[in-house]
Amino acid sequence: MSELLRKKLNERDQKFFEQAIKFYFFTRQRNIKTLNTDLRARFKHDGNVAYSLIIKFLEEDEFKFDYMEFINDELVKLRALDPELLRDLMIKPGEINEIELLEEVSLSFTDEENDHRYDLIYIKKESMLEYRISTSENRSPGLFEKIKKVFASHWESNHINNPG
Repeated sequence: MSELLRKKLNERDQKFFEQAIKFYFFTRQRNIKTLNTDLRARFKHDGNVAYSLIIKFLEEDEFKFDYMEFINDELVKLRALDPELLRDLMIKPGEINEIELLEEVSLSFTDEENDHRYDLIYIKKESMLEYRISTSENRSPGLFEKIKKVFASHWESNHINNPG
């Protein structure tokens, strides 16, 4: 198991981090599926940019301004779209700053290409980020992996005992 790391965010980094989280939540809201194909792909790409911004911050200890600039430019473009295209969204582009983050926000990201899993908790009141970066070699099984094992074991025993 990898060690738990802690990072105290300065005022600027806290602001950027909260913006990145809010933008990520915006791009991953449930009703994205109601958007047309082009907008769904755009939201997926935008969410990946927010994810990359967060991951780069964890790995390099600084925010990449080109990512932040992209997010700001993208928000301007999304606000300029015909509101009818975004009518089914729970959170509109102009409402992102109104998202209220909980005192503790937990996120998990998986980078399959590099075999990394990022588990993080942002503690707003303390301006603190706690996180763990693990690989499949040093990661204890997460909940999903445990569920898969239990399901596979259950299926095997039922299939073997009740073939059919």
